[in-house]
Amino acid sequence: MGFDGYLAKPINAALLEASLLKYLPSELIEYAADSETDNPEEASINQITSVRKRKVAITADCICDLPKDLLEKYQIRLMYCYVHTKEGRFCDLFEVSSDSLLNYLKTEGNYAHSSTAAPSEYEYFFADTLETAEHVLHITATTDLSGAYPNALQASKSFDNVTISDSTHISSGHGLMVLYAAALAEEGKDVKEICDALASFRSRVCSNFLVPSTEALYRNGKVSSIVHRLCSVLNLHPVLHMSRNELKLWQIEIGNMKHVRRRYVKKLLSHSKQIDTGILFLTYAGCTVRQLDEILEEVEKYVKFEKIITQKASATVSSNCGVGVFGLMFIRKSGKE
Repeated sequence: MGFDGYLAKPINAALLEASLLKYLPSELIEYAADSETDNPEEASINQITSVRKRKVAITADCICDLPKDLLEKYQIRLMYCYVHTKEGRFCDLFEVSSDSLLNYLKTEGNYAHSSTAAPSEYEYFFADTLETAEHVLHITATTDLSGAYPNALQASKSFDNVTISDSTHISSGHGLMVLYAAALAEEGKDVKEICDALASFRSRVCSNFLVPSTEALYRNGKVSSIVHRLCSVLNLHPVLHMSRNELKLWQIEIGNMKHVRRRYVKKLLSHSKQIDTGILFLTYAGCTVRQLDEILEEVEKYVKFEKIITQKASATVSSNCGVGVFGLMFIRKSGKE
């Protein structure tokens, strides 16, 4: 009909602003975030002393498994996922926790699986974020295990100032990519500079996971019934590793889990000279305090990290991996697949 664009009802003010920005000449646009007031005099003062919007806002999927203090420090906003059970669909960020979900899954016959938000939900999320930023860089979990990237990419087409980047990692490996991007944004880097840096940084991120039982992976279609039966009968415990945007089998451990955890840590951290000792994430689902202490004790034998963050996995991650899974996520000094 000759229109340049459209908005579906009900009209969202932020989406309207984003649509207008696509067609207004750049020289007429000035970005500023004003506080609302009913006092005309205060409004005039606010217009004069308005705070400029952030140059780049970093956003991510909630399965990046980052602690609240780091999210607040870098003003990182998270997009929710959904967890589905027999009881209904629950929003990861607000309606279900990993602890409650894992307790639910202990009952025989209960199950859970996850899904990503729809493109329309991403649109509203990006529009809200653009109220305080000139540009949004959204970093998704790996496309191999999540539908977030195509949905977010489709939503970004409604805006000229939203960019989507695939982290090629999951859980806190995804989180390390997000933190790196946020630090670059704090330095004043533009979106292209950040994306270029992420492209070379992603191969330095190491994401590994030790899986005590393949039950959850089998239930969610991640491993075949044959593999699941073999692991169960022979007491095998797979170690999974993110490589080239795919979750692959790195090695298989066998036997008692206490000894398996020790061997896993040793094999992963024994080449300590190749490891950046700045930060380590120990991200877990349903591990006991004693188990976490044992893992940390083993880590200390091989690498002295400056900062170790013990992080509960999100409900979405927990629904797909099951009880007792944990991973060590860190940065290498050079890229390696």
